[in-house]
Amino acid sequence: MAAAESFGKYLLLEKIASGGMAEVYLAKSPGVDGVQKFLALKRILPQYSEHPEFIEMFKEEAKICVNLNNSNIVSIFDFGVEKNQFFLVMEFVEGKNLRQIINELKTNANAFSVDQVAYIIKEIASGLDHAHRCIDDSTGKPLNIVHRDMSPQNIMVSYEGEVKIIDFGIAKAENQIDSTKTGTLKGKFGYMSPEQADGQNVDPRTDLFSVGILMWELLSNERLFAASSEAATLRKIREMQIPMIRKINPGVPPELEKILHKILAKDRNLRYQTAAVLHKDLNKFLNIAYPEFNARDFSIFIKNLFNQAYKDSRRRLVEYSKSNFVIQAKVEDTSTDTLIEEQLDLDTEAELKVDLKLKKEPPNKNKVWMNPPLNPTGTKSKITLPKKDLGFAGRNIFLGLTVLTVSFFVFKDSLRKISFARIESSVIEPVLPPVTTVAPPVPAPAPESFQLTILSQPQYAEIFIDDVPLKEFTPKVKSLLANHKYLLKLKKPDYFPYEKEIVLTQPVTTIQAKLQPLGKAAFLNVNIPIGSSQVDVYVNGKKISQLPVTQLPLAPNQTHKIKAINRSTAAVSEENVYLKPGQKKTLELIPKSTKQQVR
Repeated sequence: MAAAESFGKYLLLEKIASGGMAEVYLAKSPGVDGVQKFLALKRILPQYSEHPEFIEMFKEEAKICVNLNNSNIVSIFDFGVEKNQFFLVMEFVEGKNLRQIINELKTNANAFSVDQVAYIIKEIASGLDHAHRCIDDSTGKPLNIVHRDMSPQNIMVSYEGEVKIIDFGIAKAENQIDSTKTGTLKGKFGYMSPEQADGQNVDPRTDLFSVGILMWELLSNERLFAASSEAATLRKIREMQIPMIRKINPGVPPELEKILHKILAKDRNLRYQTAAVLHKDLNKFLNIAYPEFNARDFSIFIKNLFNQAYKDSRRRLVEYSKSNFVIQAKVEDTSTDTLIEEQLDLDTEAELKVDLKLKKEPPNKNKVWMNPPLNPTGTKSKITLPKKDLGFAGRNIFLGLTVLTVSFFVFKDSLRKISFARIESSVIEPVLPPVTTVAPPVPAPAPESFQLTILSQPQYAEIFIDDVPLKEFTPKVKSLLANHKYLLKLKKPDYFPYEKEIVLTQPVTTIQAKLQPLGKAAFLNVNIPIGSSQVDVYVNGKKISQLPVTQLPLAPNQTHKIKAINRSTAAVSEENVYLKPGQKKTLELIPKSTKQQVR
């Protein structure tokens, strides 16, 4: 493991990101009694730390970010300068940014499902709503925060399914510093609003338009405004030629398309006016259209997508947690009123010894009398509190012993009375028959459910379970009963249906289906030369209603099972046929004998 770098009171463990203006490290902050916390430390590069204008803006924006406190925004804990470098200490999010996730999905020919996209955008809207309404704690006035750079790189998704916005305010500082430098914002022009592209003033509705671009791209798995150059990208934004999402992804429900259309309105007065209303509409859509969706399923999806990266991250954090280091701490010596500097090992435990022996003193008039309880002899016991100050610990111990003594005599007297009562009751109470108690029935355990991830190539195939349409499309994560047989079907226009019997025997199972296009179909003819009126023909388990079978299209590069059954004699004839793309084949089946001819 690489050597860690000391940076002020933080320990930099490894670099996790870098850019043109800053670099981000996984850091560790020591605490009391070995308690440690992982953080993300963003360190500004030296050339920017020497820029006076940037320093002032960076300080101001850091003050603004400290006011943000929302579960969908990465929190900022500390700000300062160390070794002539300005830095921010932020919440560490164990996960990936949205751009990294999109790239990984494309590598695996996969994409977010509709409900996952709605969830991501809903969570982003929650964070934006908090930022747009944020009040300055020191003045009580609105901060009027606008992010200005709602791009996939600035959205973090944790392995636990949390969605968090990063770099609030810092994006503003970057734009003001580098707006005149060619190419600085390359790759981010594609997420600007029309008013932003025209150089007009921006407001919270600008952030909402950028979120609409994100939503369109996640649903379509394509870029919306990206072009070969920055000028061409800005021109596409001004022209606002946005393809209808349902033409690209027919799995998008009309209700969600309506929400997306409103976010992407060119006139900002026709858009959602607040992120709160957008969050409300998306939350309602999820509850109605996808009531079974939950963040845990989304978390499983992300962990499966980055399976090895997640395991490596967990392993490294465990190793970093076990690392020990020594810090300087000042311990006050009250006996000499001096400060003693010691080396404290965070993994050791201090031992506290208390002397429980109290000195006896002769009686005097300065003693304080407490209200004494009755002792077993009927007289009152005298309990005194010494005038001498025993200190906080001594007083607490003395009072504790006093309470224990009083409680003992009270308990002893009560026990004696209870004993007499039991003897008397045993003489006068009749003997009752034993009572038989029946234990309540133990409820049967709920059936266990496993996760099924359904992927298809191409995507957005409609899902059927046991011939029941789910009105959901691939890719999709479903919870199904464990060790239960299901028939999974996927259907998509212009493609052969995909069918597979599945039994979930593991907590997580992934099905990757490849649908064959109808344009490359193979064709089969089935002839029944004898007694065709008494014969039923089955292709892959499905009964063919009309005989003879002529030009039946079948998926190529697959083995198909053909069966003929004579209803009168129960004779069966079977054959497995493998067909190549475009191939035509004729099969003759005679159920009453084993004779089969293929030509």
